[in-house]
Amino acid sequence: MPKGKKPTPAQVDLLLRLYELRRETKLRAARDWFAKNFFVEKPEDIERVAPMGSEENAYFRMVVTYWEMVCALLGYGLLHEDFFFETTGEQYMVWVRIQPVLGAWRQQFNDPKMLQHLEQIPLLDLNLRLGEGTGAALGISLVEAGVKILMEMATFADAGVAEKTEDEKVRG
Repeated sequence: MPKGKKPTPAQVDLLLRLYELRRETKLRAARDWFAKNFFVEKPEDIERVAPMGSEENAYFRMVVTYWEMVCALLGYGLLHEDFFFETTGEQYMVWVRIQPVLGAWRQQFNDPKMLQHLEQIPLLDLNLRLGEGTGAALGISLVEAGVKILMEMATFADAGVAEKTEDEKVRG
């Protein structure tokens, strides 16, 4: 149950429009590529994963800037915070993926505010924001662990775990 005021019709409409954008064919393909392929630890990794001028680079930029824009709308109060976090979570994965290289990007482009909105969204529904309070740093590890489980955990088939034989099923 929501904690505060209900979202206004305009806030609901805006969130639905943002959802529709996520369903657009090109952005959907970009989001799928990003979730499956964008793993970087240092700035040089980007050239390997998404070389400049490639479709992968366009996908990377599309996903990151989409979520930066959405988080800016949230930060400026144009989206209802409770409603947003009750219905959205992909921005956490994007943040975890870009966070290792963000400091280097900010230096490279001499832009200390680059992707600040994505960085400043509440990390968990504890009213903590990145950099606020001692618990925020712990939250990053939780998000990273969740993303790793989601993206890297093998299925039984992938891990070579066979189903029980009839004899094993009988023995329990």
